[in-house]
Amino acid sequence: MFVDGQFADTSGSKTIPVINPSNEEYIAEIPACTSADADAAVSAAEGAQKSWAKRPAIERAAYLHETRIWCELTPMTSRTH
Repeated sequence: MFVDGQFADTSGSKTIPVINPSNEEYIAEIPACTSADADAAVSAAEGAQKSWAKRPAIERAAYLHETRIWCELTPMTSRTH
């Protein structure tokens, strides 16, 4: 999982299969997060939101635009850490 700007292992050992909904093809296994993992992610997001809100809107928009382009150009299978 990616929390607070870095990749981290989940605290559990379970995984979840990722299935392509268009053809039901198995893609990968991803770690299943625990309640503690979710709490840590929410806490980090709350902290990050404060500094994010202080950035000018044009800067936030540019960042989101770059993220969108990355998501469109990067195949899902190469998005691993």
